[in-house]
Amino acid sequence: MSFKDGTATENKYFDQVFCGKVVTIGAIACAATLTGDLLFFGLVDPSRLRCAGWVMQRQIGSRSIWELVAAAGLWTAWIVFLAIKWDWVARRYVDRLERDERVVESDTTNFRVRRARARVYYAHMIDFSGLLIVIMAGSVAICALPLLTVIISCVW
Repeated sequence: MSFKDGTATENKYFDQVFCGKVVTIGAIACAATLTGDLLFFGLVDPSRLRCAGWVMQRQIGSRSIWELVAAAGLWTAWIVFLAIKWDWVARRYVDRLERDERVVESDTTNFRVRRARARVYYAHMIDFSGLLIVIMAGSVAICALPLLTVIISCVW
């Protein structure tokens, strides 16, 4: 099942096809931004700037910018994984919400009932598509953070 060929199942919590497209576009944008970061750091000579060897002296505690690039790379890898396995991720999320609804509807004294009620309530209240768009925009900003840090700290 893939949202690309239109065989994804519909659910009552969110538009799985639209969200899959949002995650895919976000993953492409994160990967492109990280590639741009790596090209910039690989092609620009840091000795001509204030940050020799891409080490930030005062801004991030005399740390190398490569640590921030590595963190952005891990985040990009996570987003790409979500995009590749979107149908599986969405199915797991829907299964959890359906399980929570069954727990809430059952009249048992279960310790998980309060958390399940909260998850079910927020699943119906939150616009998941809009939230996912904001998360993907923030993910692209996280991937651009190393380059923005260097431009602000070393170039200006």
